[in-house]
This record gives sequence, structure tokens and C-alpha cells, in this order.
Amino acid sequence: MEESSKNHLKSISVAAASALPILGGPLSVLLDKYLPEFVEDRRKQFWIEIDQIIGQLEDKGKQPDVRSQKFLSVFVKCFRLATEEYEEEKIQAFRNIIVNSSLPNSSEFDETTLYMNWVREFTVDQIRVLKAIKHNSQIAFDDSSPELYYILKAHFPDVPKDYLIMCAQELVSKNIVVYGKGHRVRELNNHENKIWFLSNMGERFVSFIEIPGA
Repeated sequence: MEESSKNHLKSISVAAASALPILGGPLSVLLDKYLPEFVEDRRKQFWIEIDQIIGQLEDKGKQPDVRSQKFLSVFVKCFRLATEEYEEEKIQAFRNIIVNSSLPNSSEFDETTLYMNWVREFTVDQIRVLKAIKHNSQIAFDDSSPELYYILKAHFPDVPKDYLIMCAQELVSKNIVVYGKGHRVRELNNHENKIWFLSNMGERFVSFIEIPGA
């Protein structure tokens, strides 16, 4: 990436870090001692990864724009959310949202904000379920029961029942995972039976958070 763009990315990452809320109370001494170092390390690593990926996209002939209003807004929001996370899958998801928001998008709809909210809202287990369904269609196929919970339970046996039911219900209620059959289902598993699979929105969401340059 050209030097001016690198400096621009570094500047907005510093600005995003400085925008983190200041906490008071009895934990303030502890936070004053450890939080700045933690935030600085996370900021540097996050910026380096984004810089490297955007540079790779430029090498492939893509034209990321790191100066647009959209990119700046997404960067600051995702940086703050990623800094608050400890789950690596969520941190990577926010990173990929930033990278993908730098690329031209002909859509007039603001799906990026929706994806940010979903990554923030969903548990990391829900994100893993979506990725598993995307990459292994058989995970969501079962002749014996139409209930998504029972199908997921077979693949995630150690997850508590009530927690897994909640995870499954939320993904279905948001129309991210759907139940049906037809061309899309035959394409996935060569069965005529109804199965659970990712909706078009679900496919786009998982690709956006999983693949830099999607």
C-alpha cells in the first residue's frame, strides 16, 4: 500500500483508540496500568493486519478506498468493537468487515451496518454454526426431524440444550438459516428432502465476515 494510505490508516486507528470510553471507580488504577498497553497492542496488531490485507488486494488489481466516509465510519466502529472482544473469530470478522467496506459496492443498501450489528450481537458459537452450515451442507440435513436444534445437537453434542435452542431460534428468526428444498438444496447435497441451509442473506453475511475482499 502506498505510504500516504498507510499513514491514513494508522491515523484513524489512533483516533479510534482515543475514542474508547474512560472508566472510573475502584478499577481505575488497574485499568490505568494495564488498559493502555492492551489497547495499544490490539490497535497495532489490528492495523498491521488490515494494512497487509488491503495491500494484497491492491496487488491483485482491486481498488480499495481507505479515504471514503463509509470506510472511516466502519473502521472506527469495528475497531472499538474488536478491541472489546477476546474471541479471535469475532475480531477477524470485524477486521474483514473493515476490509470489505473499502471495496467498491454497487448496492444502495446498508448491509455493512447490519453485518456489524450481527457480529456484535451473535455469540461466537452462532457464528461457528453459520460457518459450519456454509462449508458442510450435511450438517443441516436430517431425515428424522425438521427441528434445527436436533440437527445441530448431533454436531455440537457438548453444548447445553437451552443455549443451543436459543442460538438456533435466533438464526432462524432473522432468516439467516432457512428450511426448504428445491434447486438450492439439490445443489447443496443432492437430496430432494427439505433441509436447513443459509439464506442468500446468510451466505452474503458469512462471506463478508470470513473472506477479505468478498
